[in-house]
Amino acid sequence: MNRLNPKKTIILGTILVVGIILLLSINYRLLPSSKDTYPNYLKEITGKSINLTSSYQDEVALWNSHFYSNTTMAKITETYIPKFVSQLNQFNTTEAPTKYSKVKENYLKSFANEIKSYELFDKFLRTKNSTANKLSNDYLSAALNYETKARTAFDEANNSSR
Repeated sequence: MNRLNPKKTIILGTILVVGIILLLSINYRLLPSSKDTYPNYLKEITGKSINLTSSYQDEVALWNSHFYSNTTMAKITETYIPKFVSQLNQFNTTEAPTKYSKVKENYLKSFANEIKSYELFDKFLRTKNSTANKLSNDYLSAALNYETKARTAFDEANNSSR
């Protein structure tokens, strides 16, 4: 009986290894190539960014209508900044196919400028420093310009493959 256990173990182990290899090779073939998935990833990550920005801007609108004090808005801003940083870090860790490198580069700049804008806005809320408020607006404008460049680069990258 001891002789059968090692044989059974080897046979079962071999079957298990072959099964795992087959499963992995089938799943690998079913995965779309990175060329196909990167545009979808860009749409997903920018969609999340748009939702986060919209949510934050809704809070700013409440502050603008004097529903929130500067102190409350600063606390809200303080909770949003890490969310923006997290999105930037997540996006930064992805590798873009060559034809999308300018898209990624411009989105990274857009995200970074948006974060800097909110950091300066937070400073303005806490100190009433009008220079910080002006710089915040300048960085937000730069973020929008980089986003426009990213969208243009995205369209160019997609049109060049047709």
